[in-house]
Amino acid sequence: MKEGEASKKLVFEWKGDVLLNFCYSITLYAPDLSAPQRKEAVLAIFDDYVSLYGARMNWTTNPVSGAWKPLHGRADGYLMPGEWLMHKPEEDGYAFLFHGGEKKADASDVSFMVMARGQRDADCKDLSYLCCRFPGADVREEKVDMAGLMRRWCGLLQPLHGRGGCSAGWRYDAAMTPAIADMLSDMLKTCPGLQFDGTPDNLYDEEQQSGLYHGPRCADWLIALSDPLLEKLGGLDAVTDAMRPCPVLPYEGGAVLQAGDVPGAGRDGDPESLPDYMRLGRVIEPVRAKNLRHVIAVPDPDDADEIIFPQERSDAWCTRFSGRATPRRRS
Repeated sequence: MKEGEASKKLVFEWKGDVLLNFCYSITLYAPDLSAPQRKEAVLAIFDDYVSLYGARMNWTTNPVSGAWKPLHGRADGYLMPGEWLMHKPEEDGYAFLFHGGEKKADASDVSFMVMARGQRDADCKDLSYLCCRFPGADVREEKVDMAGLMRRWCGLLQPLHGRGGCSAGWRYDAAMTPAIADMLSDMLKTCPGLQFDGTPDNLYDEEQQSGLYHGPRCADWLIALSDPLLEKLGGLDAVTDAMRPCPVLPYEGGAVLQAGDVPGAGRDGDPESLPDYMRLGRVIEPVRAKNLRHVIAVPDPDDADEIIFPQERSDAWCTRFSGRATPRRRS
């Protein structure tokens, strides 16, 4: 897939179901989205998104049972989050999803999803997240200001960190299938600027000390860093100097680092085809999450119905913009 091809509308179907949909997306990670001020921020971000894409929403989920509910092109065609979210006990957590797919689980380039884990003990390092998808044409034609939205939303939500850029949004099933893994793996190998939804790396692995609690997974077109992460990199001024001539967009509580004017997919599997991403990758390397597991999935050569997660391949992908070779793992 060449750079120009990756910027077009790409949809991958299998037996009548949409498995993958090329889009752009923003994902914000936070330790807690159940506190009242965080819930208010989620609702404000949802309102922003609905103002853009409410007329394209076709499906949502029941906030209690998780059952699919049709919307027929109206975001308010079923129970809206503002009607129940603020009344839900903080310790319960919550989740909701709105998307524009034709079928209830189809991958869609219009999607708003929140997964807020309930309050845990003080040592819990699992993260909640909020993810929005945007149609490629809207971003390329500047109908949507992703950088501006991400800056505003980070100021509202105060995430630990976040990312935004080119994405392969996959269908809303409970698990990745071998068919999705095969397609996605090929896309990620060819387009270094491509990210994907659906990874469980927001969950912390205590034994491996892995997960996104310590920092972002890798460089992207947009990377949001909270003040504590910026301080680990020497502070906002130092990061701004290191990112020049690329923009750094401060907000109260952090800053968004922007790798060039527009998001890029890259070409020929070469991270150097995205030099601004390489710059950003080197800047954030000290706070990048390490030892991530279950990142790159591929079909199991010994069982056509299963997938596996080769650790060396995941390591290589996570470090592709870091400006250094991935160290060999000891057996």
